[in-house]
Amino acid sequence: MFPKLDAYILIIGLVVLAVLALTNLLAIALLLAVAFILSFFIQRFGLRMIGIELVTFVSVVAGFVYGPFVGIAIALVLIIFHLLVSGYFGIYFAWVIPEYPIAAYIASTMSSQSIVSVGILIVIGLNVINILLTAVAYRQNIGKYLLYAVTNVLLNVILFMAAGQIVVDIL
Repeated sequence: MFPKLDAYILIIGLVVLAVLALTNLLAIALLLAVAFILSFFIQRFGLRMIGIELVTFVSVVAGFVYGPFVGIAIALVLIIFHLLVSGYFGIYFAWVIPEYPIAAYIASTMSSQSIVSVGILIVIGLNVINILLTAVAYRQNIGKYLLYAVTNVLLNVILFMAAGQIVVDIL
């Protein structure tokens, strides 16, 4: 990653966190901070091939709790930050960037359901779509992506089952 770009991204991330903290969204701001830090670790330690990320969890929870506008805004900022900091570049942006705001919107329409079932449904849906699009656009990378998708589903299912309702109750 480029040191100057890292600094700009960090500053933008801190500004977003400050705005959220000032608008009584401190708890979601803390989740964003953890997600931002994890994105730096993914890039720093070369963990891109394992499905470790908090973008899905935070986007779905934000849409579920705060509704479509805030959920979409948080998801958009978070996925762009995650992709840039983690070093994901390429045509992948074309479908991944819109997916997470859409996921937040879908979660906002399902707020009468359990966050656990909504989260798991969205995680599986995102990964199925990504597998299909990766097979079409990056056929040569499908094997690597399958490892990412399987670990991503497992980690997110565990996260939604263990912490989903707790986080929703806090927010």
